[in-house]
Amino acid sequence: MMLRKLAATLAAVAVTVGLAVTLSLISPLRTPPAETVELVRATKLACATAGRVLGLGEGEIVSAPLDGGDATSGTGQVDAATQGPSTLSAAAPLVGGVLAEQPTRSWTRCETPSPEGMVLVSDPGSTELVVVNSDANEAVIDLALLGADGEIAAVGARGIAVAPGVSRTVALSVLAPDGPVGVVYTASQGRVAVVARPVEGRTGATVGSAAAQTSQTVAGIPAGATSTTLLLSNPSEDRVEVGVEALGASSAYEPAPAAGISLAPRSTQRIDLGASLGGEASALRVTSSVAIGAAVQVSGADAVASSLVAGVPGERLGALVPQAEAVQVTNPGTAPAKVELTVAEAPVEVEVAAGTTTAVNVTAAGLTALRVEADVPVLASALSGGTVIPLDIVVEDESSAGVVVLDPSLR
Repeated sequence: MMLRKLAATLAAVAVTVGLAVTLSLISPLRTPPAETVELVRATKLACATAGRVLGLGEGEIVSAPLDGGDATSGTGQVDAATQGPSTLSAAAPLVGGVLAEQPTRSWTRCETPSPEGMVLVSDPGSTELVVVNSDANEAVIDLALLGADGEIAAVGARGIAVAPGVSRTVALSVLAPDGPVGVVYTASQGRVAVVARPVEGRTGATVGSAAAQTSQTVAGIPAGATSTTLLLSNPSEDRVEVGVEALGASSAYEPAPAAGISLAPRSTQRIDLGASLGGEASALRVTSSVAIGAAVQVSGADAVASSLVAGVPGERLGALVPQAEAVQVTNPGTAPAKVELTVAEAPVEVEVAAGTTTAVNVTAAGLTALRVEADVPVLASALSGGTVIPLDIVVEDESSAGVVVLDPSLR
C-alpha cells in the first residue's frame, strides 16, 4: 500500500515538472503595440435666421435647412441662401454666420447649441426670440426676464417646448414690453440656440447669445461709431460692482459714463457711452466679482446697427466675409501681439500693443476668407457694408485635440 502511494506521488510530481518544462519552452504570445487614435472633431452649428449662410473651416462643410430642404456643400467654405433656420456642419472646427440684407443689413453668428445662456435686449417691445432645436430630441426651456427694476414675473415664460429639428418664436413684447431686459434661458431638457431679432415691420440688429462671465471683452466697435450703448445684466441674487475699460488705439482707459456701475440683483442696466470712445476703433473689457452678461449695441456713420457680445480670444481666427472694408484686432492680454492678417492670400503684418485695438483698412472685392494669426490670443472683427462681422477660432490648438491610446495589454 505504501509503495502504491509513493509511486502515485512520484508520478504526479513527474507530470507537474514535465508540464512546467513544456510551458517554459513555449514562446509568449506577442502583444500588438499600443496605437494612438485621434478623435474626429465634428462641429455642428445652429443658424437661427434666414439669409446668406457663410461658413469657413476645413474639409467639406454642409449648410442644411432645418426643415429638411436641399443642402449646400463646399470644400473649406460654403455660401448658401436659406429661407429660415439652418445648420452648418463639418468633421472639423468651423465658424459661420448669416448675413441678411432685409429689412436692414445684419449679421447673426451661427452658434453651438447650449443648455443655458443669456440674450440682452434694449427694446423688448419690438423684439422676438428665435429658439432653435437642431438636435434629434425635444428641448424644454425656462426663461427668466431681468428688467431695469428687477426680475419680471411673466406668464408663459416656463416650460417652453421645442420639438426636434424645428424653431419657435417667442414674442418678448408680451413677456416684457419695456426695456432693457436680460433674458436668461435654461433648458430642463435638451439644448438650444437662441437669438433675438426685430419683429416684422421693425428694424434693428439681431442679438446673439452671451455667456455670463466675470471677465469678458466685447470687441468690434468700429471707428466713427455714432452711437455706442453697453447693456449689462446681473443674474445673481447679489448686488455687483462692475468695472469697464475701453481698449482704444493707444491705451486702455475707463470711459466716463461707465464709471462706478453698480448692478442690483436680477436686473439689467443700459449705459449710453456717448462720445467717450473718441471715435476710435475699440473694445470694452467688463469685469465683475460674479458672472454677468454684457452686450454692446453700435451704429456707424451709415446708420447700420450691430449688436456685439464677448468672443473667445484665439491665436488663429477666421471668417468668410463679403466686400471687407477693414479688419480690427484687439489684444486683451498683457504682452504685445505680433499679428499676420491674410486677405485674399496677401498677408499684412501688424503689432498690437497690450490692451489696445488696431484697425487695418483692406480692399477685398467679392467673398473673402479673412484669417488672423497671432503669437498670443487676440480678438478680431471685419467691417462689411457697415456691418460688424466677428472672426472666431477656426483652427484649434493641437494640444486641445482629443486623443485616445488603444493599448492591447490592458484587459
